[in-house]
Amino acid sequence: ETRYFGWLGHYFVVKRISTQPNFHGVYLAFLEHLGEYGKGLIDAILFSVYMNVGKLLRSPKITTSTSERSLLKNLGSWLGQITLARNKPILQITLDCKELLYQGYETGMLIAVTPFVAKILEGAKNSVVFRPPNPWLMGLLSVFRSLYEVEDLKMNIKFE
Repeated sequence: ETRYFGWLGHYFVVKRISTQPNFHGVYLAFLEHLGEYGKGLIDAILFSVYMNVGKLLRSPKITTSTSERSLLKNLGSWLGQITLARNKPILQITLDCKELLYQGYETGMLIAVTPFVAKILEGAKNSVVFRPPNPWLMGLLSVFRSLYEVEDLKMNIKFE
């Protein structure tokens, strides 16, 4: 029943998607198999992903806890697969990736934000829409290039 999509979407995100990146393909296939009926579930999952990303980014332990950063990376990977890989945009009003990188630099949270945004962009590798010269993609790549040229940045952030 569609009235349980909110609960199921939250369960998927918290118990499955964020902790089991190896099964992302299976979960995507399941959602594709649901067809039109599953669109509400996809919306519920996306809503839950955005809420959990916000919670993780506001967490005081995100810069020190590898497990929280891992959850964030897994959510980024899923977000890229369910949006960019399917030629669907991530709306700036919902998640502004460029601003997230700028704020990450200013607040010292690049160790968490850079891998998250990089995992989102991995979803664009099989996209038809999100390829150069797509302005959204080129803007994000220019921010990554600017960050790469920063002198005192840790090497693991540069390689991300």
